[in-house]
Amino acid sequence: MDELPKEALFHYTDAGGLLGMIKSKSIWLSHINYQNDSKEFYHAVELINDLLKREYRGLDLWLSNADFNIEETVYTFSLSKKKDLLSQWRGYCPNGGYSISFNKDQIETMMQTYNLSVYKCLYDMDSKIELIKQEILGVTPEEYASSLEQNDDNFDSMCKIDARWLARVPRQLKLLKRQINKYAPIMKHESFSEEEEFRLVTDRTYSRLVGGPRDEGLDPLPFPIEFRERNNKIVPYVAAVMAEGNPILIDEIVIGPNPDPELSKSACELLLKGTKAWISNSNIPYKNW
Repeated sequence: MDELPKEALFHYTDAGGLLGMIKSKSIWLSHINYQNDSKEFYHAVELINDLLKREYRGLDLWLSNADFNIEETVYTFSLSKKKDLLSQWRGYCPNGGYSISFNKDQIETMMQTYNLSVYKCLYDMDSKIELIKQEILGVTPEEYASSLEQNDDNFDSMCKIDARWLARVPRQLKLLKRQINKYAPIMKHESFSEEEEFRLVTDRTYSRLVGGPRDEGLDPLPFPIEFRERNNKIVPYVAAVMAEGNPILIDEIVIGPNPDPELSKSACELLLKGTKAWISNSNIPYKNW
């Protein structure tokens, strides 16, 4: 797990997202399949499968028969180092939106409360392959290959060996699924590298409130699935409260390209009246994309 960087990070959203998060005093982590690039989770899964086929003989056969339902429980919240990026405006709020820098102290407190993890996204292939080997599989190809040398090459024997490896590294199949859910969302295609993105990630199967009751070693889900509208589509999300009993703190907002920037800025200043939020308009000229 990484740490939040010292510099500000920005979340891109539309007017409904901004108003909803302020009203609910929470951030909204969206279902992984409803991100800007709906195929990005499968990009990571394909990388894992390709690596297994090339360097972990037989393990891919075992995994292909396992029922993971990997993406069904994964929710993320995207943050970018770039506060005024054309590709982000186009991708997340093509009809107008806001780039929001939430108060870092509030985010860190919320992360501890909900046991959320933050990761810096990886874009280059070498870094992604290294992450798969070290964090998801927990075993090098050489170590795995040496375990097969003294065994027969028939499928039944391989399945038994692979099952033992999954039991030993990373100890159990549930943990392997958890590792995939944790790290797949941060392995992004290189074409998105300009975003310099960080992600808060939660797997609903394992998420918990700190200090909550336990059930078979795992804490129960601290937040239910909710639904909102974005770009005329229904998006599942979970809400993590940022400020219980206090207003949500916003350090800065950049208003995206729109046909009436001064009116938009006035409305935003009225919305955040009495706060210390710095409000500005995008430097990108408005066009009807």
